Amino acid sequence: MFELDAGTRDTLAAIPDEDIPAVAARWARAEELHGASAESLCPVVGDLAGLARRARVAGDLLYCWTCL
Repeated sequence: MFELDAGTRDTLAAIPDEDIPAVAARWARAEELHGASAESLCPVVGDLAGLARRARVAGDLLYCWTCL
């Protein structure tokens, strides 16, 4: 697990709802997300933005857990 810095949290929190499809389309072009479509990433981007907004209001940070 690793901690995302406040700048990352704030960047995610600042994504306006109307820009979520555009952000998802950009993410879909990332090599790390090969095979993902913008449509499938829209809910992910929206959920992350909402989580980041709540964390920012609460003064919390975000954490990422990965498993290989």
